[in-house]
Amino acid sequence: MVTSREWPSAGSPRKKGLPSFIFFAVLGSLQLLIDTVPPASCLEPRDVVFVVMSQGDSYNAGQAHNLKDDILLQAQKFQQPSPVVHLFHEDFPHPGAWTILPIITKLYTLHGVNSSWVLFLESRTRVNLPVLLSELAELGAEGAEPEASRSKQGKKAKGKGERGKWVGHALRDREPTIIHHFQSDGRLSYPHFSAGFAIDRVLLHILSDRVEEWAASGEVSDFSIDAAHELASFIWNSGQGAHLTHSKAFCLTLDQNKTESHARCATWPLRFEPCGEPESPDAVYFAVKTCSKFHKARLPVVKRTWAQYAVHITYFSDTEDPSIPSVNLGIPNTEHGHCAKTKGILQHVSKEIKSERLKNIKWAVLVDDDTILSVARLLSLLSCFQREDKKPVVLGERYGYRVSEPMEEEFPSYSYGYNYATGGGGVVLNVEAIHTLSESDVCVCPSPDAPDDMVLLGVCLSRLGISVTHSPSFHQARPLDYPAKFLKPQHPVSFHKHWMIDPVNVYQEWFAASDQEIKLDKASIHNEL
Repeated sequence: MVTSREWPSAGSPRKKGLPSFIFFAVLGSLQLLIDTVPPASCLEPRDVVFVVMSQGDSYNAGQAHNLKDDILLQAQKFQQPSPVVHLFHEDFPHPGAWTILPIITKLYTLHGVNSSWVLFLESRTRVNLPVLLSELAELGAEGAEPEASRSKQGKKAKGKGERGKWVGHALRDREPTIIHHFQSDGRLSYPHFSAGFAIDRVLLHILSDRVEEWAASGEVSDFSIDAAHELASFIWNSGQGAHLTHSKAFCLTLDQNKTESHARCATWPLRFEPCGEPESPDAVYFAVKTCSKFHKARLPVVKRTWAQYAVHITYFSDTEDPSIPSVNLGIPNTEHGHCAKTKGILQHVSKEIKSERLKNIKWAVLVDDDTILSVARLLSLLSCFQREDKKPVVLGERYGYRVSEPMEEEFPSYSYGYNYATGGGGVVLNVEAIHTLSESDVCVCPSPDAPDDMVLLGVCLSRLGISVTHSPSFHQARPLDYPAKFLKPQHPVSFHKHWMIDPVNVYQEWFAASDQEIKLDKASIHNEL
């Protein structure tokens, strides 16, 4: 420690040595180096390739660019070359990029030699770069050797019998669940995408080879539903592959009021924040699909819960029932699919909202009669999608059909499969999308019972060049079908199914408090349009 006796006073003769201002300048420079240079055990920023699982709409793309800018800004403090940051919607325009496997080979080709890890992040994920580099360094990634010792062909990336490593915030199913095809036995760990996950270059090499073999065999999966679980299952490979390493540094929440929370978290998802004032209740039209056999069992639940906060709501059925009241479009009910019925609803809504009475409508929400949702939370979410400038918007939970084909340089985009908005958790369409779908000649149901979500909200949208915008707020299943930690960082807007639960209790637990904050003019509510 330097004491006052060691330094001359203003009037005392100066001792021999460096002038004080030079000494302090050197001391300050040393402190700056201490603050900005990582410990020797840490990786360099350029050793990690960041891949942001972004989407092309203005809200998600804006979040992705903010994340990219923040990563690069943090990297500047290391005074070393900046890392590569990819954005899905700009660098990997493949409809199945969100399932990860189609871009693995491309990533290995680009970065298999010159990186140690590939880190996947959602647009809403944030990174503490020093903590991240320290965490990944401790895991001892293969390929962290100096640049000069790396093979130009990348062959050193994997050795015989090696499985590689991957790390994230691990989830496990409590029991077999419908969202994972009842195939999970509780032993498979899969990452919470919102916290991010990292794959080392050994595993990246292994996966690149396997994906090429998988595609060549013609065994590519038809449906992509839960990308995290399906990716983990592919990597695990019935016990022959790598098991996900759980890391507490990949956080699901970040307490902004606790310094230690920020110090220990390498990644975390941002909490949802509205992008302005919530959408007006008068701007949203709810279309409920039902049929006569569910009038008494399901519709009373809808009316007792969220429907009382909907200004504009219509119940579309196969019979007219004045007690509801319901609207019969003259389309017979089918046991499955409902393509003709949904097309009829879209055409009916498109015609209705052109009237002067409904001139304020900006959005239509297609829901089932066993969808459980929050009107208030939906209005809050829609505040982030009002800037699309007359572009068609289709918002919901995204599934994919035949979208797992690997990305190739000269492979026409129309040769891939397509994404679609699955209907159980609700699908939101702006007026431009409603009019386009109802009037287009390419939106034709091959049969009345064809799957409405796959045909109208998948094939049709793909042909029209309209993307499905995925939101984690919509849920195709019940709350108990998900691990508790899965829902923790989310802002749920909906759930689906009344099976073996009390739907009113689900609504009360998840949504009632939010909806009770809505101030409605009761005279403005129209239960039949």
